[in-house]
Amino acid sequence: MKGFVRKPKGIIVFVKNKLISLDSIAPVLLELKEKNNISSTVVVFDQMAHEGIKTNVVLRDLINFTGRELFVSRGINNIVFRKPIILVTLLGVFFKFIIGYKIIHFGTLNSWPLKYLFFFYRKNIFFAQQDSFRHTWGKVHIKLGLKYKKKHPSPIGNNIIAFNDMMEGLDDLYKTKNVFFFGETRTRKIWLDYCTQNSHYYLNKYHSGIDFSRGCAVFILSTFEELNEINPRNSMLNLFYETITVLSSLNIPVLLKPHVFTDLDIVEKAIKDNKNFHITSIHPTILALNSNFFIANVYSTTFADAKSLGISTIEYTDYSKELLRATNEKSYGYEYVEYFINNNKALLAEKINDVLLRTQRISKVGNKDDNSGLLKKLSE
Repeated sequence: MKGFVRKPKGIIVFVKNKLISLDSIAPVLLELKEKNNISSTVVVFDQMAHEGIKTNVVLRDLINFTGRELFVSRGINNIVFRKPIILVTLLGVFFKFIIGYKIIHFGTLNSWPLKYLFFFYRKNIFFAQQDSFRHTWGKVHIKLGLKYKKKHPSPIGNNIIAFNDMMEGLDDLYKTKNVFFFGETRTRKIWLDYCTQNSHYYLNKYHSGIDFSRGCAVFILSTFEELNEINPRNSMLNLFYETITVLSSLNIPVLLKPHVFTDLDIVEKAIKDNKNFHITSIHPTILALNSNFFIANVYSTTFADAKSLGISTIEYTDYSKELLRATNEKSYGYEYVEYFINNNKALLAEKINDVLLRTQRISKVGNKDDNSGLLKKLSE
């Protein structure tokens, strides 16, 4: 029909428990919404991921702006009611799929029964790499025997979204799939513009009355339980308390960004007598736009967000001799760690003072091109 414009179909995203997958794809969903008015549905199976979205206020608001969250089980634990609800919800998702919606997943569809439910129309299914930034820390785990390389089965879907060359089996996937090598997502112009434009709103809403004119320190928290065979519980707790002590001397706000597994009771007790400390739920990109440095007691993938904006990163940790040998006396995420300090409290205080004397945030334009053709393909 002349003059008829086909309404774009939507995007369905199956995210995993760890919200790094949602963090990686969110800028893509934002770009599709703002440039092509394509809405997205973020499908969540587990309570942990649902709660993670609720507490990650920037991602939560972005999901509502670009579309909606679909919590498949609706938090119902009773197995008698849970299974029928999940089935009915998935059938609704399947109906959207067969009428032309495209699916992005991070491995969820590789498992039974979804790999059979979504067996057909694989041309509309995209398997995406979980992490947008190029992290090589997995190589250290393999070297230590904590993680073993294995051949992964071919992912469900005819299309692959690769953000960097660390995607497992990428060379083989080029032979059998349509690979869209998209690049980093959280350095996209549209994402940086979005975070810059909304920065004041989030800081004012969640940290009203705090003076950010001189910046702030961002303390990325982890679990205080045993992380792996290298970092025992007592070591992690000691590092946390030592970091709090050093940060207590600063005359700028300190924002503590907890992990979903962080024991907040420990955190709240440690900072209750210092009004300069504040627990935050704001996204790392917005924090980086307003911070002087990021610090963590074990390597954090959020360091990549900070480093991409020229913000100093400090890993104050306690590696074993075995781990130090495996990493050549540096962080296992060395690409994004400016200062690696292994259990030396005096050196930590010295480096923080050095950073505060020379802090200068950069204004990054961000990438706006898409030579991969991914955005065009998702918009068809």
